[in-house]
Amino acid sequence: MDIPEHDVIVVGAGNAATCAALSATENGASVLQLEISPEASRGGNSAFTGGAFRIVYHGAEDLARLIPDMNETELRDVDFGTYTVDHV
Repeated sequence: MDIPEHDVIVVGAGNAATCAALSATENGASVLQLEISPEASRGGNSAFTGGAFRIVYHGAEDLARLIPDMNETELRDVDFGTYTVDHV
């Protein structure tokens, strides 16, 4: 079997594994992510979070990149606070 080389192999597709795969990809690594669960069961315990994921952000500008449909009024009038690496 001819398997291409990868810089990083991530086993699993739960929240931590997916974050590791995304981080490696964002930093230029070639990533192979393996998951044995059927598609409907993927995501590990993330299924119990109601779709909420905690991410590091420093203010509305960071969130606006992730949620592009927020309008200027929401960005101006809502206090999103911060959730920095010091909180993790």
